[in-house]
Amino acid sequence: MSSPYSDLIKLWKKQFTEIFKLPIITPDNGLISELQYENGNNELHRNTNVGPAKICCYEGCQIFLLQYCINNQEHRPTEEGPAVIWYNEDGRIMFEEYCIAGKRHRPTKEGPVVISYYENGQIYYKAYWVNGQRYRPIDEGSTYIEYCKDGQIEYEEYWLDDMHIYPNYVDS
Repeated sequence: MSSPYSDLIKLWKKQFTEIFKLPIITPDNGLISELQYENGNNELHRNTNVGPAKICCYEGCQIFLLQYCINNQEHRPTEEGPAVIWYNEDGRIMFEEYCIAGKRHRPTKEGPVVISYYENGQIYYKAYWVNGQRYRPIDEGSTYIEYCKDGQIEYEEYWLDDMHIYPNYVDS
């Protein structure tokens, strides 16, 4: 007869084992260029509470990519942060993307699903998606916003239910 806690114990053992699983290491000229965690099906996989499933580095071990995945799908709860983060060689964030189960997703009130930056750190563009579709209620603002290097809005688009509604070119 099984204990009422047997399912919890199995889950705990699985999660505990995952915490101590070693990554696959890819060296380049004697330095680590990539760390990758995989599940039993050779898919990118790591508990997002523990860390990213993939870490890529520039020469000299400066991180340029953090990728959170569950069963080979980009995934990270939005409250924990973006599922994909790209860095430039100075360590500044160049690109952030929020994903749930392989789809771009972030509640619009929490902010954009994608943010891309110029080299100077200014925002290049922001995009809003919900459940894998471009979406933002019109009363909250545009769905896609592109900026000039000085921070002024250059271009905007409005989308609802993945349908393009209106582009707005801003006169400079």
